[in-house]
Amino acid sequence: MDVSFQTLSELKGEPATVSLRRFAELFGKNYIWAYRLAKSGKLKIITGYGPVMVPKTEVLRIINEAKLNR
Repeated sequence: MDVSFQTLSELKGEPATVSLRRFAELFGKNYIWAYRLAKSGKLKIITGYGPVMVPKTEVLRIINEAKLNR
């Protein structure tokens, strides 16, 4: 699997939440990939307050899981 992860230091500049589109960009993937993760329940999201947002803690969780599975 070829995924272009951002470094953790690059995430320091990100706000506490990111859009689904930005989430997908961080992993070098298409927006639809992020949407499917959210829809299937594999990605925690915040809804009901405007656009769908992903907490930065979710981004870090997925990066850490990916590192453990290498």
